[in-house]
Amino acid sequence: MRPEETAAADATVRYVKSRLPDSVVSSRPGEDPPDFLLSVDNATFPLEVTSTEAWQQPTLGAGQVRERTFHSSHRRLLRDIQDRAAKSQRLQGKYAVSFSAPLSVENFRATKSAFAEALASILDASKDEPMGFDQEILLADQSVAWVFKLSTDGERLYEAFEDGAWTESPEFLALVSSMLSRAIERKRMKLSPSTLRDSILVIYNTYGLADRQTLRDASKPLASIMAAFHSVFVFDNGSILPLHSLNPDWLLGDA
Repeated sequence: MRPEETAAADATVRYVKSRLPDSVVSSRPGEDPPDFLLSVDNATFPLEVTSTEAWQQPTLGAGQVRERTFHSSHRRLLRDIQDRAAKSQRLQGKYAVSFSAPLSVENFRATKSAFAEALASILDASKDEPMGFDQEILLADQSVAWVFKLSTDGERLYEAFEDGAWTESPEFLALVSSMLSRAIERKRMKLSPSTLRDSILVIYNTYGLADRQTLRDASKPLASIMAAFHSVFVFDNGSILPLHSLNPDWLLGDA
C-alpha cells in the first residue's frame, strides 16, 4: 500500500472511533479489492481508497491531460531545453517560462519540438536583453507560454504554471465536483454489486485549492452516485470529511 492510502485508512479508523467512542474500531489490508477491511465491533466493511485528479484542456488540439502529468511532462521538457541550450551557449541568464495549459495531448511530441525551437530562438535573441524582458510564445497562432528574463547571470530555465482559478466561481465548483465524480465512478466500476452497498470509499484530496467547504458544496450534486456506497469520506489535510453515510452517527462532523 502507498503511504497516503495507509494514512487515509488510519484517519478513517480515528474518525469512526470518534463518532462511536464505545466501539472497537480497526483496519487491516484487504486483497485489492478491497484496499482495506474496516472492523467496527462485529461488523466488517470493505474500505477503498482513491484520489482526486485535476484534468486540463490543452491549448492545441483536443483531449484532456491530468494536471500532474501536465506539470511533470512540461518540467522535463524545460530541463531538456535548458541542458541543450546551456551546452551550446544559447542560454545566458535565468528565465521563467509560464504555461497556462498543456501544449497538446494528441501530438505532444511534434508540438514540444516546435516549442523547443521557438524557445531557443527567444533565448538567442534575448542574450543581451536586460532583466525584465518578456515575450510570448505562439504556436499555430495560439499563445502557449510566456518567457520572462529574471536575471542576466546564470544558465537556468524555471517552470511556472498559471492558476487562474477563481475559487468562488461556478466553474471552479464544477471542476471540483467533476474530480469527485471521477474518483467515485472509478471505484464504483471496480467493485462488485454484492459488496458495493457495504463499502466505504475514502477519497484522498490532492487538489490544494479545494477547501473543505468547497468539497462539501461540490459533493451535493453527486448524492445519487454516492448512495451506491455505505459511506463516502474525503481525506483532507490529515483528517476525514464525511460526504455521505447510511449511518447517521458517521455524519456528525469532521475530525
